[in-house]
Amino acid sequence: MKIIASCAILSLFLFSCGERNDSENVSTKDVSKETIKEGGEALPVNEFERLLNKTETAVLIDVRTPEEYAQGHIDGSMNIDVKDSNFESTIDKQDKTLTYFVYCRKGNRSNRAAEIMREKGFTVYEMTGGIETWTAVGKPITRPAMTMEQYNEKIKSSKFVMVDFTAVWCGPCKRMKPVLEEISAELEPDGFMMLEVDVDKDAPVSDALQVYEMPTYFFYKEGKQVGRLKGEMSKDDLTSYIKTLMKI
Repeated sequence: MKIIASCAILSLFLFSCGERNDSENVSTKDVSKETIKEGGEALPVNEFERLLNKTETAVLIDVRTPEEYAQGHIDGSMNIDVKDSNFESTIDKQDKTLTYFVYCRKGNRSNRAAEIMREKGFTVYEMTGGIETWTAVGKPITRPAMTMEQYNEKIKSSKFVMVDFTAVWCGPCKRMKPVLEEISAELEPDGFMMLEVDVDKDAPVSDALQVYEMPTYFFYKEGKQVGRLKGEMSKDDLTSYIKTLMKI
């Protein structure tokens, strides 16, 4: 029986897209010594996924915060926050005969969690790049649909919020993703936050706001909408537009 524990413009618009820790009856018959490296190691996304699916004694752990976990996680994962004061005591209760796979947002926290667990005698594989890389290469995550109540809370959670209405099938959205990540990293010190809304998974929100083309961007300053754009555009033009709204 396989064990996976149940334990996120100013210029011309160019393109847009239209409208689970149990350990009972564990079998390790297909896990060879050549497959499982003693202590584990860091693996890139595809190799991490391949070994996770192949290992019958696999336990998948998301070591991010409960809030991050709720926004989206890999199916079958359990949440044990590495920053929580009870992390080590919780880990001490786990079965050391199993094989653990851990991930976080970018890979830093999962590396820390893996080191702690290895020191305790666990075999742990960590995913390099984290869930951000997992989603960037098109692998699925699980989360409940965002509600308008949640949306309204999120747009007020930072001084300036840019909402990216996107879809997994949208080509321009995929091309814009690295641009948006760079902008978010550059402007975050100024109170900037990026909120991603999947128009399919979060239909209650996109429908209510009548968003029918992707990518579409909404901009909020102190909870009030101050701008709206749609389509693929350059980093410079988008950054300039945002800075004008933020007045920086």
